[in-house]
Amino acid sequence: MITPETLEQQQEEQNIIKLEIVPFGNDQWKSMGTEYEKSFLAFKEITDNSISASGQDKCEILITLIGQDENNMIVSIEDGSGGVNNPNTLLRISSDSKSKVGTHNIYGHGLKHSLAYFNPHHSDSTWVIQSRTQQMIEDDTILQVRAPYLYNHESNLKWGHRGMNVQYVDGSEYLGLKSKLVHSYNLLH
Repeated sequence: MITPETLEQQQEEQNIIKLEIVPFGNDQWKSMGTEYEKSFLAFKEITDNSISASGQDKCEILITLIGQDENNMIVSIEDGSGGVNNPNTLLRISSDSKSKVGTHNIYGHGLKHSLAYFNPHHSDSTWVIQSRTQQMIEDDTILQVRAPYLYNHESNLKWGHRGMNVQYVDGSEYLGLKSKLVHSYNLLH
């Protein structure tokens, strides 16, 4: 039976060099979002995620222009897909495409690439994702993720801790416009 200990022993016996390959959010962010030439393609990716999460062929999606100036727009995208319990589902880059059904949300890159397209400067990113399951609505809580995109080993200077700012917050902090919708993506571009 192969165990982590036997693998480590075999690695030593075979003189395999241990690598410390650890991604860094800032470096990765620079290459993300570059595949989109137009903003509607990045919006399409987010709507694909909404449709996929709903488990239906269609779902209600509300896209609202919150504000704008000559260089930026603040946009809210909300859907009624049912919410996400596990933040890893939203934030993990890549996924097991064998477990996916249909043509939406297959590889687990799209949302992160869309966020990077709308917020290309990692340290200045302002995106927020809020998600509520039916249980969270009943408990008046929200799963909230705030930029920047970081890995657990990275210092989050913006929020004063390691890793991404992911937490459950009080329902009164919901940024969306329609309380029955459960995902809200606030984007700045």
